[in-house]
Parts: sequence; C-alpha cells; structure tokens
Amino acid sequence: MAALTPTGDMTNAEEDLRSLLAASSTFQAWVGATGTDEEKLAAAVARIYIDVEESPTRPCACVRFDDPADSRSRAVAGGSRQWFLGSGTLGVLFEAVVDDTLDDPADQMRAFKRTIDQVLSDMQALSGSGGYLIVNTFRMQEGPFRTGPTGALANDDVLQALVAVDYGLEGSA
Repeated sequence: MAALTPTGDMTNAEEDLRSLLAASSTFQAWVGATGTDEEKLAAAVARIYIDVEESPTRPCACVRFDDPADSRSRAVAGGSRQWFLGSGTLGVLFEAVVDDTLDDPADQMRAFKRTIDQVLSDMQALSGSGGYLIVNTFRMQEGPFRTGPTGALANDDVLQALVAVDYGLEGSA
C-alpha cells in the first residue's frame, strides 16, 4: 500500500518537523545512520515515526499530533494576495533503550538528556533555513523519565522525553 501524501496544515507540519529532525547530524548518529548524506537522511527518516509504533526500533522519535498539539492559520493582507500564516504545536517523543554500559542510572539519564539537547540544538540551527520548518520554541512537555514493562528498573527499560515544538509556517494562497 502506498503512503498517503501529506496535504493540509496538520500533515504538512508533521512532515516538515520530521524532515527537520532527520536533518540533525546528532539524530543521524544516534540512530546509527551511515553512508552518504542521502543514505544517512533516509535512515534517520526511517526512525522517525508519525504514529506510536507498538515496537519501534530504538533509539527513535515519534512526531505526535496529539498532546501537546495545536494547529491554526490566519489570513494576513499582503499586496494583491492574501498570505496564510500557519502555526501550532507538535510533540516529538524521543525513546531509547537504557544504555547498560553505564552503571549509574543518573549517568544513563544524563547521556539521554545530552543527546536530546544536541538534537534540539541542531534543529534550532537549521530552523527556517533551506526550506526547513520555522521553530519558535522547544519546551520539555513530559520527562525525561525511565519506564519499563514491570515498573521496576531493569536493563530493558526505555528512556522517554516528550518535547513540545512551537512552530510557524508561511505560505501563499
């Protein structure tokens, strides 16, 4: 079955955020992307889900249009045409398996936070350039935290953090 083409404010914003995230060299390295720039980009995109997968390949990210989410557009006069400014909030859920090479749970969490910080820094640097999504702010919405199927700390636990991404898009009507 062929994938549907994104159209409209919500799906375009999801796809634009996915493209921006995949362009992060830190995200590409985190998910183990190798090869040419094009191959690394494709490998990174493959690890960014649009819907929460039952068993995703971790580390990964999921672009979420649920909580937090918001989409709006407004017409703005501009010469002989009307321009539409779209903006809103999407969530990016980052997930990784606990790094059991680090003995200290605090170090495991620090390494996870450091990776997310650098991915967000990469995204901010790319924001608004080269056709990438314009990001206004990143806000930690939930976490980071450690979770597992039993609730007890174990090496098969997952580290998660949900980041709210406030964005603004421009397009002509």
